[in-house]
Amino acid sequence: MDKISEQTNSNDTNEFQLNTSKNGKETNPVNKNPEINKTQQSEDTLLHLFLHCGHFLHHRKGNHHGQERILSILQKNNAMIQRDLQDFAQIQSASLSELLIKLEENGSIIRKKNEKDKRNINVILTDHGQALAQKSGKRSHQEAIQLFNVLTNEEKEMLQHILQKLFIHWSNHCPQNKNSEHRYR
Repeated sequence: MDKISEQTNSNDTNEFQLNTSKNGKETNPVNKNPEINKTQQSEDTLLHLFLHCGHFLHHRKGNHHGQERILSILQKNNAMIQRDLQDFAQIQSASLSELLIKLEENGSIIRKKNEKDKRNINVILTDHGQALAQKSGKRSHQEAIQLFNVLTNEEKEMLQHILQKLFIHWSNHCPQNKNSEHRYR
């Protein structure tokens, strides 16, 4: 079981450390070896915290996150060519097809051949899909409020800046992610 425990250091500022209990033993991502410098300890702790936050958020979104994301993209961009939707969503063709089949079956979207280019398929949000996208957007906004209400406005702005900076840096060093930068600006 994972838990975040708040500890107070000698300067009376809050320091967060992750403790992972396995078989009754407590482990900590911070390496206590004095030969390891504080920068490396800090980086290791940050990575560990990122992984835990990512895991938490992934499981909090549930099984329909992909469908909700597609509905949100379509709501913001109106009808889209399926290939453009795939590029924008940064997912594999087979994964998108599976999501679109489910969305089509529940009446959230319709797919039509493009009039100008019959090789392309337009993906269009239905009224039902629009209603689901709005409901999902409201739920997502409420969840964001709940997740980040512990931060001040200044901390939220700082976190947003830091995360954008990290994402851009990571995108430039991971070729498979270069096209996804536009989603987070």
